[in-house]
Amino acid sequence: MPRIPQNAGGFGQNQSRGQQATNNPPAQQNFNAGRYGAENSQDNITPYQPTPQQLWDYDAQSRAGVQENVTSEMTPYAAENAQNAGMIEQEMNRDAQRLGAEFQNGPVVQPIGKDEVRKAFQILQKYKQGKNHLEDKIVRNEKWWKMRHWDLMETWETAADPKPASGWLFNTIISKHADFMDNFPDSVILPREPGDIEEATRLSSIIPVVMEQNGYRDVYSAEVWYKLKHGTGVFGCFWDQSKLNGLGDISITDVDILSLFWEPGIKDIQKSKNLFYVELIDNDTLEAAYPQCRGLLHTTEDDAIKKKYMNDDQQDTQGKSLVIDWYYHKNVNGKNTLQFCKFTGDIVLYATENDSQVPTRMVDMT
Repeated sequence: MPRIPQNAGGFGQNQSRGQQATNNPPAQQNFNAGRYGAENSQDNITPYQPTPQQLWDYDAQSRAGVQENVTSEMTPYAAENAQNAGMIEQEMNRDAQRLGAEFQNGPVVQPIGKDEVRKAFQILQKYKQGKNHLEDKIVRNEKWWKMRHWDLMETWETAADPKPASGWLFNTIISKHADFMDNFPDSVILPREPGDIEEATRLSSIIPVVMEQNGYRDVYSAEVWYKLKHGTGVFGCFWDQSKLNGLGDISITDVDILSLFWEPGIKDIQKSKNLFYVELIDNDTLEAAYPQCRGLLHTTEDDAIKKKYMNDDQQDTQGKSLVIDWYYHKNVNGKNTLQFCKFTGDIVLYATENDSQVPTRMVDMT
């Protein structure tokens, strides 16, 4: 009995294969037929050779079938995570809209960039010019405190005269310093109205602990020494994120007036449109805290801004950069706001106007 070729309808000994092939799409039927024909090449029948397009269609249909099976198997898990999937989709849509806007309109321009900090540095240089006489006076006062005032008074006419150095100024200042420390202020919070009595009592117990943790007595002592020598002193109250194992807390320090710059001619510091605080910081410390400035910091000495005292030791400023804290007033929606920017050179390290994240969020406690 002659055998029926398998590619002639799928009957005979491989009927199950034929049935499977008839249930498949045309491209898959032809491909299977060619494969079965190759297995029975002894029938002297040329096996079916699929075209490249048919091979491509078969591969696409196979992958679609696998994807359908995987989708059906994952249906319970997809239903379980539908809410998370929706949130992810919304986030992807927002990112797509943002990227589309940047592609269409260009990258988002930050309010504070290189041009703004360069203008701020020019303002700082003007403020320094108006503060030169005060800085020279502070440096001279320090020489008098060290009883080296003859270096400032000597002329060619008095070069050979005796130069006595009396301790009267030193004794006067330490006596006044003792009076200040005997009257060290306490933290007493008074209520403004009867409803504030409980809160004022609570704060009167909390604030002394915070001041003690900051070593405020030592800070106060250093500020008093500065005030007695130069006529005034400045406290600095900052937020230190490294305190309390990363929770953060305030930090109180005494500030050198040589590091502060404000608008010349004003009597109230709050009326200065800009206020600058400068500080020299190691480059490796800056690069670790602000990765955006790696490889861009200057490694040379910078004497242009901060006035130096005439010390005995030679202070090495190599490998340090001048970091400037810039406080300025800006009108926003009809309100006078205080803004802050930290920069070095023309590199913006942080700026409140560039910060798009809300620093705090409201939580409903009900």
